[in-house]
Amino acid sequence: MTIVSTANEISQSQVKVRRVGANFVIDPSGISRDYCGAGAEWPRTIAIEPGKKKCKVSR
Repeated sequence: MTIVSTANEISQSQVKVRRVGANFVIDPSGISRDYCGAGAEWPRTIAIEPGKKKCKVSR
């Protein structure tokens, strides 16, 4: 698993990327919603398959 973290004076964000077989799955649940406005939602996961132009998003 790879964890990408960023921080500023207001908030901290963390994105987890893990490999599942040949695919990569991104967990955006740790991304700060401070700049998105009320009711902002992220997908539960984003799956990227090598060689494909489209990703799979689960909510």
